[in-house]
Amino acid sequence: MKASILVMLILIGTIVSIASGFEMVTTNGVTRVTNEDLAAITEHKPSNGYVGDAKAALAIGKYVLRQLLDPEEFQRKVCADATLKDGIWTVQYWEPAFRINFTIVILIRQQTGTIMRYEDPNAGRNR
Repeated sequence: MKASILVMLILIGTIVSIASGFEMVTTNGVTRVTNEDLAAITEHKPSNGYVGDAKAALAIGKYVLRQLLDPEEFQRKVCADATLKDGIWTVQYWEPAFRINFTIVILIRQQTGTIMRYEDPNAGRNR
């Protein structure tokens, strides 16, 4: 009885945290953003100069995704983070865990905003 109540509380807590969305948090150089934050990021494009912060890197990544994904798939990428290491931004976009889907990774050079790599392990899969 006690175990089933504990499991129920954990399940409810998980559902509530997923339903409430993800909040923008910066820890150890990783910035996670909400869908609303992603919608507000529109100023930066690839190869447009220095990428000074995670929001700019995420904006470039969003621009790239908009060009390469169909609109329905683009709307599903509501989770993101950006990490800077050795002058290269690693930007990742993924979906909540409602279906099997892998993280898209975009590498961006900090000095120039150049897209160095785009990895979409979902490409070519039946969706």
